[in-house]
Amino acid sequence: LLAEDNTINQKLVLRYLERLGYSAEIVVNGHEVLAALDRHQYDLILMDVQMPELDGLETTRQIIQRWGADRPRIVAMTANDMASDREQCLEAGMDDYISKPIQDAELVYALRRTQPRPAKFAGGNELERQRVETPEAIDLSPERPVIDEDALHQLSRNFGPAQFASLVGVFLKDS
Repeated sequence: LLAEDNTINQKLVLRYLERLGYSAEIVVNGHEVLAALDRHQYDLILMDVQMPELDGLETTRQIIQRWGADRPRIVAMTANDMASDREQCLEAGMDDYISKPIQDAELVYALRRTQPRPAKFAGGNELERQRVETPEAIDLSPERPVIDEDALHQLSRNFGPAQFASLVGVFLKDS
């Protein structure tokens, strides 16, 4: 399940998932996440932290309260890449954290780390969640370029010229 309100991020993540052989249903806020979970069982939720109406943190808390150990794994997606943001996501009950803009390699690693949740060990104890080391905060210095040309080239290679142009068009329209 992809919980993301930004059209560009939806297209980007869906494209990466498709290339990896996955499919995803898209929802745009926490209320839609909860409704989708009532209808269908998911292995994983890629959850935007800052969604309208019901944000990803509160949605995660409600998922844990309603589904407990039977819930899907939840991977936070956020543009905020400070250590405190990561801890806030993990404290809310999210299983992992990736920063935006989403990079294909980072998504692959998150998918590998976040396997479906086994119900119990043979001894009856619930599995402990594996937490990922907190990376250093992103560089926000004025010397850092506003546009990451390497990331743009990677997107162009991953999507192809026509889909990349479409993605840029949607971004410009939404901006």
